[in-house]
Order: sequence, then structure tokens, then C-alpha cells
Amino acid sequence: MDLGEDLVYLVQYGSSLFRTTPNDIDLVAVCMNGFTQSIQLGRLDILRVPEKDMKRMVKVLDPVYCTEPYLTGRPIWGDAEAFLELRREILSTIASPAAISHMVLQSSKLLLDSVAETGHWPGNALRNLHFSIGYWSFATWYAGGRRPNTWRVVREESAGQLTNRVRHMVSRCKTGYEPTAEEVMNVQRGWSNLLAKTFTVNSQDREKPRASGMT
Repeated sequence: MDLGEDLVYLVQYGSSLFRTTPNDIDLVAVCMNGFTQSIQLGRLDILRVPEKDMKRMVKVLDPVYCTEPYLTGRPIWGDAEAFLELRREILSTIASPAAISHMVLQSSKLLLDSVAETGHWPGNALRNLHFSIGYWSFATWYAGGRRPNTWRVVREESAGQLTNRVRHMVSRCKTGYEPTAEEVMNVQRGWSNLLAKTFTVNSQDREKPRASGMT
């Protein structure tokens, strides 16, 4: 992955900013051109994003590409003012219906990816499930009219027994744990059942007769 002269700025975020022995070092490299790609080099997790894609992600407040790096990270190389300008834009943005739809669609896509990968790559399937839950949590957060916030704050707001279990499993993966396909399928079923209950309740609420206000 060539950053070179194409690099506008480099952002470090995640646990490496406050832990003395982090499991990995998360970086976002914003570049002038090219295409979005994720790459792992040893303990370095690098997300390379062209400026035009990042600006699009800001409009939909994407938590992975946008809000987490910009609200928790710091520029370690390059145009710091460009980074700060986007951070200010994010903090002043109110989530649009398009942004909420983006998160619901991403959650659905990642859940399907998780199911498809379970038999061959249960570790990847678990990580995709984790992100699926995360995107859904952000969709719910913004649907309540709330401002942009970090993954930790949104996660704590929506924390439950299942989401905590998945988060714990993902944390263990970073220390060498490999989940079995059966373990992943169990949490997938749990998450699917929770979603089904959510849609059922919402559907029933819409179907309830409303008082006309007339006597």
C-alpha cells in the first residue's frame, strides 16, 4: 500500500493512544486519490481512505470510517487543520434519514457477511457480527435525535447481555482465541432473534389504532 506523496494526513486512534501495551495500532491514512482499502501490517491496522470517500462518510456519520477516528483520534502526520476541520463538521452534524438508513444497511450487510463466513472463517464472522451490532446501535442512537458520539458511549447506552458477550469474544480474539463455528452461530441466532423482536414491536406500534380526538 503506497501512501507516499499522496498522503494528506495520518490519524492514530483506538486503544494504542492510552494503553502501554495495545493489541494493535489503529491508523487512518487520508489520501488525495486512490480507493478505500483496509490492510494489516503486523500490529498496524491501517485504513486508507481517499478524501472524496471520507467526505462522503462524514455526511452519513459512518462510525468506523468517520466518527471514531475523528472524535477519538489525533493527527500524527500531515495537514492537522484539515483533520480538525472535518472533526468540527462532524460535531455540528445532525444525522439525516440517509445517515440512519446507511447504518441500518451496513448492519444488515455485515450480518449477512457474518453468516456466510461462519463455516470457513469463524473469527471473521464474529468480527463482522460485532460491527453489525455496532452499526445497528448507532442507527438507534441517531434515530433518537442524538449528536455524534464515540463507539464506547453508544455501546454503553445499548449494552445488553448478548452485545457484551460478543464484545468479550472479540477481545479474546485479539489475544489468540479462535471461536468455533458453533459459538459464532449461537450469538448470530441471539442477535437475529433480538432484531426480530424489535421489528415485531415496531410493527405492532404502527398498527395500534389512534384516537381521533373526536367525541
